[in-house]
Amino acid sequence: MKANFALWTACQRLYNVTPVVVEDLREMLGEVRFLANLRNDDGTEVEDLYDDSDILAIGNEDEEGFIRLVAVEDFFFNERCIVVARAAASYLEDNAKALEVIVFVSATDATRQQAVQLVREASLEGAFENRWARRLEASAREEETRKQLALRAEEEARARAVERIERPYSPAKSQQGRSLLDRWFGKN
Repeated sequence: MKANFALWTACQRLYNVTPVVVEDLREMLGEVRFLANLRNDDGTEVEDLYDDSDILAIGNEDEEGFIRLVAVEDFFFNERCIVVARAAASYLEDNAKALEVIVFVSATDATRQQAVQLVREASLEGAFENRWARRLEASAREEETRKQLALRAEEEARARAVERIERPYSPAKSQQGRSLLDRWFGKN
């Protein structure tokens, strides 16, 4: 029962999933592997089951696009995890897809890279899209832009501060511009 619950949790967005085989490697590798059937397939691609912001990589294993691979960030026992799903047309039933699923129980940059690499290795040359790398590049560009804006604001603040500095008031001069000594000793 616990294994079934783990399967349903790992595959919570894959509706009508029937577990077939489970290989639980959490103890050794921190991952769970299983096969499943996705029933009532209406032509939806496996990546359409996930939000675009969660998808790390997409690939095709064949030229026709019948065997799709996707790496996504998902939840496993309410913990962030990485899921790699390979969906192929099922030879056993119509309107079903056979799924091979790997769940990396921890969501780290290393497991993200490992999932992306699995999709890359199984995909055809021109049929691979690394969305995680694009997100990293975009966030690096945003960070660089933020740093440049902060530097520019700091430079402008310094320039304004330099402009505001007035000549300090000298106690030896009166407001009329005459020195105190001149006033005391009769130079009017």
